[in-house]
Amino acid sequence: MNFVKTPCIGICSTTSLGDKICRGCKRFNYEVINWNQYSEEEKRAVLRRIDQLTTQIMGARFNIFSVEKLQQALDDYHIRDLMLDINEQLFNLSQAHFERYIDNYNR
Repeated sequence: MNFVKTPCIGICSTTSLGDKICRGCKRFNYEVINWNQYSEEEKRAVLRRIDQLTTQIMGARFNIFSVEKLQQALDDYHIRDLMLDINEQLFNLSQAHFERYIDNYNR
């Protein structure tokens, strides 16, 4: 069976700072808390959302022909400033998604 691994990178701002979106993995706070209770499909859905938002950001900057080659180039050339900027945009986009679809639903 293919188990879905946690996207946690060990920098959890939801538990340490009370953020609604983790600055490390970009999951919503309740997704971090409830991850171990999620089904494999629910976990995959969370990862798909994060991947889609990342692709949206990257697509605005590059013509992406191969996600694997892009990741390898980023790793090989240590493009830290670009990655920090993309990470911040991903956080902001995740926060907007949370506020639009989750916060409004809970009101």
